[in-house]
Amino acid sequence: ILRHPLFDQDAIEKERMVIYEEIRMVEDSPEELLTDVLYTARWGEHPLGRPVQGTFESIGAMDRDALRRFFTDSYTPANLVLSAAGRLDHDRIEAKVAEVFAGLPSGANGTAGETPSDRRGIVTRHKNEMEQLHIYLAVDGLSQTHEDRYALLVLNNLLGGTMSSRLFQKVREERGLAYSVYSAVNAHTDSGFQVIYAASSPKTAAEVLRIMGEQLSELKENRVGESELHDSRENLKGNLMLSLESSSSRMSSLARCEIVHGRQYTPEEIIAGIDAVNAEDLQRMARLTFKGETATLAVLGPGGSFEPDERFLDF
Repeated sequence: ILRHPLFDQDAIEKERMVIYEEIRMVEDSPEELLTDVLYTARWGEHPLGRPVQGTFESIGAMDRDALRRFFTDSYTPANLVLSAAGRLDHDRIEAKVAEVFAGLPSGANGTAGETPSDRRGIVTRHKNEMEQLHIYLAVDGLSQTHEDRYALLVLNNLLGGTMSSRLFQKVREERGLAYSVYSAVNAHTDSGFQVIYAASSPKTAAEVLRIMGEQLSELKENRVGESELHDSRENLKGNLMLSLESSSSRMSSLARCEIVHGRQYTPEEIIAGIDAVNAEDLQRMARLTFKGETATLAVLGPGGSFEPDERFLDF
């Protein structure tokens, strides 16, 4: 596939139809559609602001020559990492890779391009056939290589990363305002942001957003207690150890470390980084990233049911 791709025209046309269906599928998947809306609102015309699956126009304009040019420029030894995990012999795999890929043409190393600029604002998209309102609130984040990344992961975990997190408890368990509510870290090699998601009735959306803002402000104003901090750290470490039981997770981690960091991080190093995070680090990270003046709010739901305004970015 890598050394002798055919780029058969019939196969290209079939795949074009498949991707058209993928685009339609995203339109029918509120959380995925809202992700596209948020990325575009946050990063505009930067490549990271575009839908991963493309658009009907971009996919329709793609021809055989364009695909071949992209392949020739991108799939070069300088841009490739081969990762393997499981019951294997490293020397045998290395020898086989050298044999199979020996004739792969060399090429230039790829570049990441310009770093995207964060944009503040509120964007809504109406889909009248929906009953729920879907909300994404994005605040500042860090890149994958930032020295404070462990503090950000611990902070996100206690904010909305688990069923015992603050958002899950406040929004779902105590008030019953949403079935799905969580926070996550979206990090790239040179940029990133944190996102809070919730799906609720349009009648209670304002209350959900109010609670989100309260929790962000609380983490900026007051330090986290030792028990909550301990639980967040232990949960992250537990998830790390569980992931080591999966060959596919190990394989992905090996490749990601090589591509992003240029070296391997051992589980012991990662655990040490998590354990080093303290309450002062979390408050500092909250004050650095939970800023309403640089936040982006994206809302998807039936038209006229709820129109967010600037007060929901006042935290």
